[in-house]
Amino acid sequence: MSLRNLLFLFCSVTSISLFAKQKVILSGRCLNPKITYVDIQKVPPLCYIDPSFYVTYYSSEKENDQFFISFDLEKPERLRFSARGVTFYFEAVPGDSLSFEINTSESRPTIVFRGKRAGYYNYYAEVAHTFPYVALPNHTKYNDPKAYLDEVLRFIEKRRNILDRFSKKYAFRKSFVESEKKEIFFDAIIYYRAGIRGGLYSEDFLSEYVGFKCPKIESFPISYTHVNAGAFTSLYLRGNDQDIKNVFGKIRTNFAPATRPFLMANLLAAYSHRKTLDVDLLKSIKDYAFLIIKDPSWLNYLERCYANVLYLNKPFPDNVLENTILTSMSSGQDYSLAEVLDKYKANTLYLDFWASWCSPCREDIKHSGGGVDYLKSKNVKILYISVDSNKDAWMMASKQDSITSDQYLLNGSTASALAKYLGVKSIPRYILLDKKHLLNDIDAPRPTESNFNRLKQAISRLNIVKFNEL
Repeated sequence: MSLRNLLFLFCSVTSISLFAKQKVILSGRCLNPKITYVDIQKVPPLCYIDPSFYVTYYSSEKENDQFFISFDLEKPERLRFSARGVTFYFEAVPGDSLSFEINTSESRPTIVFRGKRAGYYNYYAEVAHTFPYVALPNHTKYNDPKAYLDEVLRFIEKRRNILDRFSKKYAFRKSFVESEKKEIFFDAIIYYRAGIRGGLYSEDFLSEYVGFKCPKIESFPISYTHVNAGAFTSLYLRGNDQDIKNVFGKIRTNFAPATRPFLMANLLAAYSHRKTLDVDLLKSIKDYAFLIIKDPSWLNYLERCYANVLYLNKPFPDNVLENTILTSMSSGQDYSLAEVLDKYKANTLYLDFWASWCSPCREDIKHSGGGVDYLKSKNVKILYISVDSNKDAWMMASKQDSITSDQYLLNGSTASALAKYLGVKSIPRYILLDKKHLLNDIDAPRPTESNFNRLKQAISRLNIVKFNEL
């Protein structure tokens, strides 16, 4: 997950109100046959978050060019609108009822909302459309400090112009406008200080060029603690282990207790994805993080991050190989994991953990045609592993979704030795094994169209022949 999305999820200051659970209704239209679905999701605010951890409130397939979305909401929430080519974060309020239209006549799709509070939705969509990730200020692209700072200034001006234009058109509430102005200011500070951290210029140079002393991220107001938390950890991602130790120490001394879980979660997630790391330092970060983090979805994700470091490029332990029992759909016989893997000797394997009752799993299967064809073209075998407890439901869903080949039922479901070892507590979940059946990726990309590039990259890395194997 990008830093910008982390900031966007937490930076607004809203008044506290009490809301009864009400419906949010979004009805839409799109004539483009390539846009077939719309998802409304809640995304945990963690670095490198895998899509399997998105909480899908509603998934709508297009029917006669129309979408219909309806879900319950108890309080205002930051959610993610996701369709092909149209992705943005927005604040949904209980009782919202709007229509929308996705227009694909331009080079990139645009979306327009109509109805009460449509202005807020259109504002969020416009900001996302104007500033895709590749268009955000990036100091690593510059050798000239002035050129980079000028880019940040242009970014600020564009953001302010969008806010001014939409606030005049839709008469935004004053508190919202003030909150967005503060967000723009803090965005600018983060980009300014990124240049210092990257060695592009000094603190004195920055102060002289922008005309004021740029505040440190740790000094951001308490209402923006999640902004400074996300930025603070992200600024140190390219540092060495000593930098990470410094960040770890400052988290415990410079930030309020309410902010530390968010900080530690992102630090652990970010550090665990480094190519080289100190495992002892990672364990220290993990131990402290797990003492203060209470959110079970965060803990589940971080367990997987930590496990990825411990298990990567290692075989399954003997107890997992022997004690995991899988029922083959083609033969009806039970096999140990060791016996199943032996059937696919010398094959790269892509394990798809799913279930008949899992709507996101079956959506992935439905929209995975391109990904499946690509995997087959690279001689990657797909093994479908169901965690169903109902054998009849498993068999029926497998036939309905046309995935009866290489189809297995995991005896014991998520309590099985295999599920416990891999930390399979939520699905869909995808695992990559290399030709030697060593764990290559315990959070492999999904096979759907939106993840196709990531999947190709994962397979290309997997298929690189090492010199010592020639």
